[in-house]
Formats: sequence, C-alpha cells, structure tokens
Amino acid sequence: MTQWPCIYCTTEECREKHTPIPLPFAMPESSTSNPEAWPNDSNWLYVACPVCRRVSQHSGFYPAQLDRSIPESNSIWLRVSYRCAVGGCKLPVEFHVLTGPTITQTTVPELREKLNTEYWKGAFPCAHPIATTSEQEVRFDRPTGILRGYNPNNPRWNEIE
Repeated sequence: MTQWPCIYCTTEECREKHTPIPLPFAMPESSTSNPEAWPNDSNWLYVACPVCRRVSQHSGFYPAQLDRSIPESNSIWLRVSYRCAVGGCKLPVEFHVLTGPTITQTTVPELREKLNTEYWKGAFPCAHPIATTSEQEVRFDRPTGILRGYNPNNPRWNEIE
C-alpha cells in the first residue's frame, strides 16, 4: 500500500464520489517554497471528475492508501486553457481532465468537440458554463510533475486570446 494525495468528486449525484482520484505526484511541493504549487483559497485547482465529468474546485488534497505504487498509467492529465467566450467575458478558464495515455492527431479535435458540446459540466468564477466557440484559441497541454492551481493573473494568460 502506498499513500497518494487524492481528491474526490464533489458532485452529490456522482456514483464514484467516494472513490479517490489520485493526483500525478507522490507528495505536493511545500506551498511556502512555491505558492502556486498547490491550490489555496485564491488559487483553486479545477478538475473534471473522470466518471460524471463535472468540474469542481479543490483547495487541498486527502491522503489515501492505494494498493499500487503509482497512479493509473493508462491515463494522463491534460490541462485545458481558454478564455470564456460568453458575452465577451474573456475571463481565463482552466481545468484538468484525465484522458487516454496516447495523444494522436485526432485528440485535439475530439477534445474541442467535447468543449463545444458541453461534455464537461460546471462553472468557473465568472459563473458561465464550460463552452467554447469553434474559432477561439484553446490550449491543451500536459502538465509536468504537478497540477498547478488556477491563477488568472499568471502572465501566460497574456498569450491566450
């Protein structure tokens, strides 16, 4: 048995709400050495439940005993980043999803289609639903090491229209 930091789905209706969702690192970095390394009350981590697909916010983790030495290797975490397109809002939106272990030429179009069809549910600080337009810029990238908290003031948002 190995102890891993995990989160849980916060959706009452989710059939797997009591099943831990392991995060992709053994132990989180100290928040004092790197304030963005783990979410806090101002840097929430937004994660889509792999079962019910509801995006919820998290400000901490729960240690869980897992009977494996590393989290599932048949999936990887992707970060989805874009600006809210509802009514000219433009607020940065970012959440993490578990996806298959292989990224192919069809992965990005499939993920964009999911965004356009409200595959993931939930809302962000602007209270608008998760949705994009076909022409807007959306970034899908694989975070290295840890999943960082959402920081709308991060300079990288200057690069996303």
